[in-house]
Amino acid sequence: MNTLKNVHIACVCVAYDCATTMNTYLLTFDQCLFIPSLDVNLLCVDQLRENDIRVNDIPLVRLGVNDGTNESPSIICMNTGPHIPLEFN
Repeated sequence: MNTLKNVHIACVCVAYDCATTMNTYLLTFDQCLFIPSLDVNLLCVDQLRENDIRVNDIPLVRLGVNDGTNESPSIICMNTGPHIPLEFN
């Protein structure tokens, strides 16, 4: 495996446009890896959960027929309200 170069630890903000509410949220992440060559965002699930963010990361194919909800799979901030649906590749 190759080594990544130009990796920094940073405090970053990511803008999220909610398609349901039409609001834009600024998501702030402290002490995260900033890799300029990536065109996607990698999130540390443990860091999210440590900060009272609910992470429903079980793919729908792994849930029972009656177990899926509109919160599956997604990231939900209980205090401020954004509900961010997850996409799996």
